[in-house]
Amino acid sequence: MITLQSLRYGVELECGGHSREPVARAVQSVVGGTLRYLGGAPYDPWYVTAPDGR
Repeated sequence: MITLQSLRYGVELECGGHSREPVARAVQSVVGGTLRYLGGAPYDPWYVTAPDGR
């Protein structure tokens, strides 16, 4: 049986007027887990991984 807790998914946030780092840090402060900066143009991505690996 597939449950919501067993799924892995990504979420893309649109945050006009804010840079990616403070938004990623805000998400991580609520979700917990780890924050990773992958860098690179053009997207300059940050990833938050929940404590359970999702």
